[in-house]
Amino acid sequence: MKQRFTRLLYSFYCFEVWSNNLADKLFSSLMNKAYELTYKWDPFSLINKEKTTLEEYIAWRKRISKNVVYNLDYGVSMMYAKPIFGILFGAYIMLFVSLVRHLGLVVIPDAYFEICVIICLGLSSLIAYLSALKDNVYKVYFKKFKKEKNNKKWHFITLCVFLGSLYAAYLSIVLWVK
Repeated sequence: MKQRFTRLLYSFYCFEVWSNNLADKLFSSLMNKAYELTYKWDPFSLINKEKTTLEEYIAWRKRISKNVVYNLDYGVSMMYAKPIFGILFGAYIMLFVSLVRHLGLVVIPDAYFEICVIICLGLSSLIAYLSALKDNVYKVYFKKFKKEKNNKKWHFITLCVFLGSLYAAYLSIVLWVK
């Protein structure tokens, strides 16, 4: 079970990496111009221009930006993948609560919708933390997943789970209003 949850987290991480790579390709010329401008202007006098050429400076900046994106501890891709994974199951939990309320098994007043959403998202984040994020277990699995070749199948499954959670959120709101 833990491996499956971590596989979903890995797919979200891969999507974030893909979107960052796409942005890098689309805006690489603009970023190179910005790097060139900061190299020439050097507002904080941090660049030793006698020892560093413009090409070395651009390569250094690209290396730093890749580290900021790909790092599993503090990288941007992981920073976005964790909360998406954390709230993913909140919609399914909310759908379950809405079905229970709609069927009349438990009486929940209309005024408690926001409170119920917050509790469901908190419970979902707790489940995500305990299943994949606790003790940085995902790092061990990520190394294993990078070596495997069946990532497309899992990316498709993750897409279906994600779209299903959007539909579950919609259904839970509709059932709550009825």
